[in-house]
Amino acid sequence: MQNISNSFFELLNKIQEKKKGDDIQQYFAEVADYLFKHVAIQAGETRFTFAEIEFYYYKEGEFEGPLYNCTYPRTRNVGKFFWHYSGMDICFESSEEKKYFGGILIRSIKRGSEIIAGPMRCSDEIMNSCDGELPYLVYCETACETPVSTIRYGIEADKNQNMKFCFYIEPETWNRKREGVLVADKATGRYKNVSKTDYYIAEPKKR
Repeated sequence: MQNISNSFFELLNKIQEKKKGDDIQQYFAEVADYLFKHVAIQAGETRFTFAEIEFYYYKEGEFEGPLYNCTYPRTRNVGKFFWHYSGMDICFESSEEKKYFGGILIRSIKRGSEIIAGPMRCSDEIMNSCDGELPYLVYCETACETPVSTIRYGIEADKNQNMKFCFYIEPETWNRKREGVLVADKATGRYKNVSKTDYYIAEPKKR
């Protein structure tokens, strides 16, 4: 198993060089392309690759306003995971004290050919796959195509300013079909096995 290369962290750290007026969307596209094609998450024995991500960043005096103030503050080193109310991020170098922070929200992942869609589902699946240690990033050559960009889910400023900070690959379907799911039967008070389909209402191509 190969550890993640320093080139990925160096790419993430380039955000520190960005100034107001720079094409930050193009920078996010470069990071997304690298992430989809060369990075995976290892959680126990399970490896997850990326299917959909969103970028969030705030820097006082440089990247402020409605596009940026939807970012969760945090103090974390570059490349570390950050868990929050909406899921989990891969962090840019972040400092609440210095008022710059942000990361890459993991919105959808792949486990083999299976799509797990939605940021909270991703966080749950990754953590529940761990076996005695936290998940970590690994180098992984994928056959992934160049990701497509679109607006982030639920961020009105993206529509108003036509900024596309979400990147994804198009799977055959965003719906996950599962067999043998245990659910409570109210009539008997017992659990029973059912088939279930997880529908992804935030499907990026429909935004």
